[in-house]
Amino acid sequence: MNLSIPHRFWHVLRRIATITLHCLFIALLLLLTLYSCARLLATALITEQTTPQVPLNAAAIVTTDGKQFPLNQLSTALRANQQANPKPHQHLITLVHGMGDYPDKAFREGVFSRITDWHNADVLLFNWPSWVGFRTLPVINAQQSGNTLKDYLQALNALPANTDLTARYKTRSLWVHSMGARVLASLTQTNTTNLPTDLFDTLVIIAAEIDVRNHAQWLEKITFAKRIFVLINSNDPVLKPPEAYFERNRLGRSLVRIDGTKERLARNATYIHIDQGSPSHSYHVRKRSKNLQRLFQLIVADKPLKQAKNILLKTPQENLFYLKADTPTPTSQ
Repeated sequence: MNLSIPHRFWHVLRRIATITLHCLFIALLLLLTLYSCARLLATALITEQTTPQVPLNAAAIVTTDGKQFPLNQLSTALRANQQANPKPHQHLITLVHGMGDYPDKAFREGVFSRITDWHNADVLLFNWPSWVGFRTLPVINAQQSGNTLKDYLQALNALPANTDLTARYKTRSLWVHSMGARVLASLTQTNTTNLPTDLFDTLVIIAAEIDVRNHAQWLEKITFAKRIFVLINSNDPVLKPPEAYFERNRLGRSLVRIDGTKERLARNATYIHIDQGSPSHSYHVRKRSKNLQRLFQLIVADKPLKQAKNILLKTPQENLFYLKADTPTPTSQ
């Protein structure tokens, strides 16, 4: 077949276009196949709790020495913690943990010893029924633990002012890790308007295993903390299976929906991508870079964010920042 140069040119272009479309189609099929495989794999690895499997009053306060106290014995728990730590500490941190066989898991991970040493803090663990099994996400238990978390906050608020239980602490911080974010979200469905706005100096939401969609709606109901921080780690490996299972991006890993739509940020919160600071899901107690360590220390001490200007990158959004990298690989601590 004899073709003039222009005809040959268009003939080649059509062939290139046809091949390109075929390649795109094959790539799309491959992506769909991989997505389906990820969904099937996640479904095989994860299941979701369908009925409550523990008493609703199972929550307790756990102290540094492993003792457990009912929520109405908070003052006794604080005294026990202070006696277990002969050296007075400047800060009080309450940790709402995620899924796992707590409180045993807390001691295996060194939660108390590491947070105490790193932050000059007394640590109380809010222990909710977070263990149903290796494969089962305790979503119902988390949702039903919001009321007991409210009981703890009210007990904390009821502590006498200017006593050795409260006056010794310069700051009080509430840390919420992983599925603990579901407990916190459930709390916001209750009435907390009677709690003071300075009950906590800082609230830190870490590696949140909760849907990024509409998170601002419940987050903006929180009025009992002066400052709220949401930490996001795109490298979090633990949140990937729940994302595939629920087919929804997790707040602890992304600020966009699974279809790429940017999610509205809560007006009362500061968001910090700490991707450069850790490859871990439990970066509140392990594998922190020096910059991430410094960031946590500034937050716990309730220092102005401008003191972190050397370790944070600004974005066009006033309440969104990125943590700078300080070493090629975060140090394992």
